[in-house]
Amino acid sequence: MKTSALASGLAWLIAWGALAAAPPGTHDSPARQAVRPKPAGPIGIHVRLNAEPALGVPVTVTVTARAQSTQGLTLEMRADDPETLAIGVTSPPVDRDGARSWSVAVVPARSEGGYLNVVVAGPVDGVMQARAVVVAIRLPGAAPQARAPAAGPAGIGRENLSLLPVEERF
Repeated sequence: MKTSALASGLAWLIAWGALAAAPPGTHDSPARQAVRPKPAGPIGIHVRLNAEPALGVPVTVTVTARAQSTQGLTLEMRADDPETLAIGVTSPPVDRDGARSWSVAVVPARSEGGYLNVVVAGPVDGVMQARAVVVAIRLPGAAPQARAPAAGPAGIGRENLSLLPVEERF
């Protein structure tokens, strides 16, 4: 009995020593193996404001998209609520360093600001792809405002779409 306990303890120590001596990363725990980063989409978007938004003052929004090829990438922008943001004319695209950029003037029309929906679409490996982000154009000190859905209750066989505020941080 004493011999089997001693042999068992010795085997355990040898196994523990081998595990501890293994190079890092070869014995990842199952929890660590399960948490792998999500794959990135084929189109990346970065949005930059040239100044802090102010009521009635135009802010230049620069959208930069990266993809395997910038050829054929297009931009679509719209305000979540047209009464909160006025969107000007989008500049022609500028290609540089593997990225395509556009600039557009946006004017906050209400003190709470609003949400700008940005969609970049284009062919990637011969397949049309798109990436969308929502940017909060918020005046300093303004809290996000909840608003009633624009669409009323749906009738039989019709859809009811409720838009909720979304903010993506970079």
